[in-house]
Amino acid sequence: MPADERLFPTPAADRAPDRIRTHLQSHRICSFDLRSRPGAGKTALLEQVFLELGGRLDVTLVCFDPHSAERLRDQAAHVVLAAGPAPTADALLEALRAADLSRTELLLVESSEQVGSEVWSDLGLDTRVAVVPVSHLPADPDTEARVRDADYVVLTKTDLPDGAARAATARSAWQAQLPMLRVFPCSAETGDGVAAWCTQLEARVGDAVIA
Repeated sequence: MPADERLFPTPAADRAPDRIRTHLQSHRICSFDLRSRPGAGKTALLEQVFLELGGRLDVTLVCFDPHSAERLRDQAAHVVLAAGPAPTADALLEALRAADLSRTELLLVESSEQVGSEVWSDLGLDTRVAVVPVSHLPADPDTEARVRDADYVVLTKTDLPDGAARAATARSAWQAQLPMLRVFPCSAETGDGVAAWCTQLEARVGDAVIA
């Protein structure tokens, strides 16, 4: 049954992020907020993630970009398009109300942001993932700000010339400043690193079930 008003009640005092957060936590749905600049390779990465997971998890994917949603419909069992292009909690709330979350274990929300946009606007999700292509390294101030407030960084396009070396340099620099930050170098082209990232996703889902 679609997630309607009964699943996302709307008392006037509750903001959209709080309604989303409360519902996901009460139903033990692990959620990830994946953000990047346009062209970071996020959609290609998600294609590889779904191939690697192979249906082991029940995943709902929310896209703020119609092109990404259309491209990923063949890979993901549940794809929902949110009104965009800028990610907002109100738009996400409306998208989730139209979705069937009854069996969802993992919610992935993917969006792209432009230079100067608000860093990590609150969508009511558990975990923040900054997706950064090695071609954008060294990172500009906006990306550095996003990395500082992220729980994870996925470095994409590591198959590019010097990509692995650039990823290793960025990883060392960020983890020297942020020891708790987890960084996952990945290539959608070769598949390198995707299994390790999927293992982390599955571990987080397992933690949510136990909690």
